[in-house]
Amino acid sequence: MDSVDSMNRLSGFKNGLISEGRRIEDIEMIVSEMSIAGSYQSVMEHSGFFMKKRCVYVYNDMIASGMLMAFKDFCISRFPNKFK
Repeated sequence: MDSVDSMNRLSGFKNGLISEGRRIEDIEMIVSEMSIAGSYQSVMEHSGFFMKKRCVYVYNDMIASGMLMAFKDFCISRFPNKFK
């Protein structure tokens, strides 16, 4: 992540986890290009990682779109039906 905005968003996410008693040390991060194609590729390259996670934080809707397309193509079905 190279922008101040992305660092602020990640910081807010981490602060929210801390306020709920979660451990920051348990966060695993995968960084992708800021594009639909980049996020799609990151999911495909780390598909095993996503098979066992319960939460995914993404920077914006564009990144989420690429991830959801990859989840669908990789048959990861643990996300809400409205996104299928």
